[in-house]
Amino acid sequence: MFHGVILAGGRGERLWPVNRWNHPKHLLISKDGESMLEKSIRRIEALISPKHVMVVTHRNYIDSIRDHLQGRIKVGDFIVEPEGKNTAVAIGLAALKLLKQDPKAIMFVLPADHYIGEEDRLLQVLRAAARITLETDSLVTVGVNPARPEDRYGYIEVGQPMDGEYDVPVFKVTAFKEKPDAKEAEAFLSSGNYLWNSGMYVWRAKVLVDALERFMPELYGGLQAISDDLGTDNEQTALEGLYERIGNISIDYGIMEKAEDVVVIRGSFRWEDFADWEIVTRVHSSGRKHNVISGTVVPIDSNDNLIWCEDGITATLGVSDLIIVKKDDAVLVCSRERAEEVKKIVAALRKKKLDKFT
Repeated sequence: MFHGVILAGGRGERLWPVNRWNHPKHLLISKDGESMLEKSIRRIEALISPKHVMVVTHRNYIDSIRDHLQGRIKVGDFIVEPEGKNTAVAIGLAALKLLKQDPKAIMFVLPADHYIGEEDRLLQVLRAAARITLETDSLVTVGVNPARPEDRYGYIEVGQPMDGEYDVPVFKVTAFKEKPDAKEAEAFLSSGNYLWNSGMYVWRAKVLVDALERFMPELYGGLQAISDDLGTDNEQTALEGLYERIGNISIDYGIMEKAEDVVVIRGSFRWEDFADWEIVTRVHSSGRKHNVISGTVVPIDSNDNLIWCEDGITATLGVSDLIIVKKDDAVLVCSRERAEEVKKIVAALRKKKLDKFT
């Protein structure tokens, strides 16, 4: 009955040069030797066997992901997107495919590029979410206590507590908020009524498909048109045609902001979205004057740097507050305060027709 859906698409250009056209950021190896994708699958094993996990990814990444997981984790299925079209179609496809296998399927939708600090607390939240979906027709999302006034994340405004007794705080959702400016983020944090939007969801697949029919009829119709092809040799051809016709819409915008029965569970675990190298640095940093190091690195008189070396050796002398990443035939050097702008490098490479490095 429980099924995991791991979203492993996304362009991840701010994590260049680890993220390349054929090597997604989800395969970024943490300091403990495990990739973000592996962590995403393993952290839910207490609830969901890997054979009941479906990975949704881009066609450019599928070979790398299969090779990476082979012999390490055997998942149940893949959905291979012809192109990125945001989360609504990816999640809708997964729901429809699961319903063909299991009419009572409950979906745990989890992105593959998140850091979770206290995994036992996440499992507590997911167990509560499963119970809610068994008892109600609610669409459940997970919010996280904000650690700072962050303008890189979306927010969820919480409303009244949900009826019932649960091991974790559960609320009705008042509103979803897009990424705020710095002043709004300060106000959100001060009010105590806002949570970071983690992009994690739990619901019955049937409830989600019914919501698609009501709120996104065009996408619902497109999915129904290819339903018979899912799980067959014609699946990829059918997906090509579908992706040519549909728009680029997130599940929050398409459904969650419109549906009435939406609840949020407050998560008290440490959480970050690995969106850029500064967030990677923040997660692994042990304090001022300490470098975050991965790989073979020789830092001399160097402080507060991220030095990520996936092959060979990297040495530094007398530098501070830098991000230095070495992978294969590419090296990134940038100031930490401009980590969000790394995607400008990818755009410049494409403009110079150096696509092989992107």
